[in-house]
Amino acid sequence: MGLDMFLNVDVYIGGKWRTTDQVLSIKDQNTAHGDIDLDIPLSLVSNIKLETGYWRKANAIHQWFVENCGNDDDNCQEMYVSTDSLKELKGLCKKVVKDVNQGPELLPTQAGFFFGETYYDENYLDEIKETIAIIDKTLRIAKKTGGTIYYNASW
Repeated sequence: MGLDMFLNVDVYIGGKWRTTDQVLSIKDQNTAHGDIDLDIPLSLVSNIKLETGYWRKANAIHQWFVENCGNDDDNCQEMYVSTDSLKELKGLCKKVVKDVNQGPELLPTQAGFFFGETYYDENYLDEIKETIAIIDKTLRIAKKTGGTIYYNASW
């Protein structure tokens, strides 16, 4: 149990408008549901969700998303995230990486049931650095695909 956090890019495929017989083949072993060997007609696929970021118990980042993208509503709901919002978060992260003493002001931690530690230590700084990498990856993928960015968490 704990705070699991995801950043996703939702890419519209427009499957029902496809007139070809293209097929999406999924062949994988040892997935959560056993082996998969599945052919899906692309005409049935309307959207694809790409998981571009995952954090575990990065409660300061979670709190930022709740306050800035979720209208202070923390109910495990999916939250739309604009590219400008992600760029703002990246800027805050860069400031904290340069001076971790700015963490309590710029990206404060959040206590919560199974939300992890609230110290401004090396683990906190690692989460901030990882967030920068996740944001860069997400922005690149969203731009390339024209997808829409969403954040959600569960605990």
